[in-house]
Amino acid sequence: MARKFSEREKNNITNELIETGKRLFTTFGYQKTSIQDITKRVGIAQGTFYHFFRSKEDLYFDILELEEKNLRERIVTFKPNATLLPEEKLQQILRYIVTVINESALLQQFFSEDHLHLMRTFDKEKWKQHVIHDERAIQALLAHWEKENIYVTEEPDVVASILRALFILLLQREEIGVDTFDITLDRLIRYIASGLIRKE
Repeated sequence: MARKFSEREKNNITNELIETGKRLFTTFGYQKTSIQDITKRVGIAQGTFYHFFRSKEDLYFDILELEEKNLRERIVTFKPNATLLPEEKLQQILRYIVTVINESALLQQFFSEDHLHLMRTFDKEKWKQHVIHDERAIQALLAHWEKENIYVTEEPDVVASILRALFILLLQREEIGVDTFDITLDRLIRYIASGLIRKE
């Protein structure tokens, strides 16, 4: 008979699975991390895992969601230098976004694998909710920018696509050219800021 866990035990085990999963996925990648690898380190039986998550994909998705939530909170609360012009403020924000993304080893690992294949394995309902959260996050980001007197010309979905493209670019350092990557990124940030800012 399966052991019943108290609410406190359930919360503790869930958190341990998330923390351990994140550490292993970041270090070894999704494909090379098994449920057994995770449960062994948490100290529970492999079968017990399914009382908490339906699958390895389910756990991985939740970990990615938490990572993105933390990054979004950092980005939305970032305040650029108040003395700068709107276009310069947006450049500063975009550079901060690049810094935050570069610090996330988990997201870099995700995109270094076959992330498009992985995305197809995620629960469809969860993915729909993720898209809704993304839409709300970009609305919150644009509202934050407006408080800084940064008004953009594009619709939220286009801004989201531009930010996504900037992120994907960060993973292509070698393909673009290591020697010229930083200056290329700097120029692109300038061009993006210049193109997005609504001219009065």
